[in-house]
Amino acid sequence: MIRKGSYRKHISMLIMALIAVSLSAQTTITDVINSFNAGAEEVNAGNFEAAILKFEETIALANELGTEGDEMKANAKGQIPALYYRMALDIYKAKDITGAIAKFEATVEACDKYGNDDIKGKSIKYIPQLYNAQGNSQVKNGDLDAALASFDKAIEYKPDYARAVYGKAMVYKRQSDNANMIATMEKA
Repeated sequence: MIRKGSYRKHISMLIMALIAVSLSAQTTITDVINSFNAGAEEVNAGNFEAAILKFEETIALANELGTEGDEMKANAKGQIPALYYRMALDIYKAKDITGAIAKFEATVEACDKYGNDDIKGKSIKYIPQLYNAQGNSQVKNGDLDAALASFDKAIEYKPDYARAVYGKAMVYKRQSDNANMIATMEKA
């Protein structure tokens, strides 16, 4: 049997333990700064994917913190699109067309999510050129249906892209689809 005084003592200790756990679980500005700094270290090491994850963690921690974390959140948001763009350029320079397309499209998504119209505009300039190059490569390999899809994607990003429209017309010519070839050439 528990005595009355002992029961209150146990409840008080339990409440104090819960408060201590609650206080230790709260995010501090130091946590946010440490997360951001870890992201910066990953950038310096050339680990851009890991850096993006750290900056996304920084944003989440800053959201938990509230207005005190707004500056660090803005700093982290500013880093993410630039990192995607750097990775896309690296893949482009390595002549991996498919990988570059995917990374430039991811860059555009990151710019929409975190805000960076300048980098978004630069990325959108590369994407139709890459789809056009992919389409040309697919034509050379005889994959005409895939080439049409690539040229269509290039035209989707840049409706007045004459090279992609011309490439599409040449695919129709190879397929002996004169009606579509003529209609496409008129657009060109």
